[in-house]
Formats: sequence, C-alpha cells, structure tokens
Amino acid sequence: MKSVSPLVIVDNCNEALKFYQEVLGGEVKILNKNEGKATFAHFQLDNSLVQLADSATAGYPVAHGGNHRIYLQFDNEEEIRKVYEAFKTDGKVDSELHKTFFGALLAVLTDKFGVNWNLVYSFEK
Repeated sequence: MKSVSPLVIVDNCNEALKFYQEVLGGEVKILNKNEGKATFAHFQLDNSLVQLADSATAGYPVAHGGNHRIYLQFDNEEEIRKVYEAFKTDGKVDSELHKTFFGALLAVLTDKFGVNWNLVYSFEK
C-alpha cells in the first residue's frame, strides 16, 4: 500500500480550507472549483495529505461526528495548544487537553465542521 489519507466531507469546502490553512499551515496542492466554489481539494501538511470534499458535490450529506477521526501529532507544546484553542472554538471537546500516563499531551475534540480530531504531542524521553 502506498499511502492512506483521510477524505473529509464538509458543508463548505472553501470555508473549511481557509480555516485549516490558518490554523495548521499547510498547502493546497489540488483545488477543484465549480462556479467559484471549492468542490474538492488536496491539503498537504508536511508529509501528510488530507482530502476535503464539499458535501454538495460529494453526493451525500455531512454526518457530523461520524465514524472518522484524524490523529494529528505535533512537534511541540506551543503548536498543539494553538491548534487546540482554535479547534475548540465553536467545536465540541470530548477530552480537554491534558497530560497522559503515556507521556503526552492529548485532546479529543470535534471542530466546528464536524471533523473528529485526536491532537497529540509526545514528550521527549
């Protein structure tokens, strides 16, 4: 298998791309538009790829909080705290950002677009 990347269906691909790029950085590699509206995109985060599709063109409605979760690992504590604060705004926190027994900071939440996230920063040993 070459690679696996999540496909995330959102109600407003333009808005979601703008939000994720502001919070996470990254680069839009492929952007398909129809009448000025983003319908599909490849969003590159370092060596990881997240695919986004607009629900209007994906052919099925968004199931907020469905059976998907993106595991996002961070390089430092400042980065995880920044993303956590942005994602929890208008989102739903399942587990506040906290230190775990396995030597990491962890938060589990659903952002304002209904995308489920596990945010993790592992402390150096």
